[in-house]
Amino acid sequence: MKTPSKLEYIGVLLLVGIISKLTSSLILESLGYVMIINRDDILPTFFLAEILSTFLAIGTFIFIYNMFSTLNIKRVMLYVYALAFLGTLIDTALFLEIASS
Repeated sequence: MKTPSKLEYIGVLLLVGIISKLTSSLILESLGYVMIINRDDILPTFFLAEILSTFLAIGTFIFIYNMFSTLNIKRVMLYVYALAFLGTLIDTALFLEIASS
């Protein structure tokens, strides 16, 4: 059994990130279209979209990494945690910026 290269790990991580971001954007767009009637509906919509996007990203991560059986997920979990934490910080900052305006 061959050991996967760093490029394969990076490629799969990018694939997960792109798919998660696209589906997250679709969720936000769909919820915005359905739920936002006036200005007061914006914050609850963003909050719900973030919750749904988080679960969808976790599901996408599990699904994609199961497709690549040669990858050892334990080797990249530190990067996954770090990037997820960074993404959460950025999303929280954007949410708070929108909430304050």
